[in-house]
Amino acid sequence: MGGLAACAVHVLTEHYDISQLDAHRAYLTTSGIPFFAQLDLLYPDDPRNDRANKEFTALKKQAYTSWQFFDGVAETLQKLQSAGYLISVSSNSENALVQKLVERPSIAPLIDCALGWRPNFVKGPLHFNYLASHFKLSLNDIVFIGDSVWDAKLAAQSSVAFIAKVGTLSAHSFQNYDSDITMIHHIRELEAMLTTWSPSYSPQVAANA
Repeated sequence: MGGLAACAVHVLTEHYDISQLDAHRAYLTTSGIPFFAQLDLLYPDDPRNDRANKEFTALKKQAYTSWQFFDGVAETLQKLQSAGYLISVSSNSENALVQKLVERPSIAPLIDCALGWRPNFVKGPLHFNYLASHFKLSLNDIVFIGDSVWDAKLAAQSSVAFIAKVGTLSAHSFQNYDSDITMIHHIRELEAMLTTWSPSYSPQVAANA
């Protein structure tokens, strides 16, 4: 366990009477939405939620400074870009953090647009509609790669194609939601999968972060 999951487990066990195992399970089953919304689902109207969210946000900011992209990410994005894909990041992390993440020299030339969380502008239909308008595309030309069942539901709400990245959640978790869901286990699988896809316009890839 690492990354944001580790931050979340630390915060949940620190502020609530919950084991590490149950905290990890709770985080995964509600992942895909902002952490404050996860807390509201797990502990409705709990006065501890505000302090817990502030601690998580602080830990996340620290984690973003040393965030390492998965092996194969830059290589795969380069190949997709060469194939004509536009690459966007769609995230429920705060917009300032997302912008800082994609400004890194190793990844900045490969990102055409990066969207983070802002009030009244969250991952899902609002991001998809912005990308379609900004790049003059149809929603049918967007492929969303996400690592949570909530991401799959957001794509379905807008009739956007979805590819599940197994890792944060197991393949079984995605198949429980949709037995026919398209999945990858490694980011490098995207190249072969997407180069066989033939949209009517220049395609757009929106990746979750």
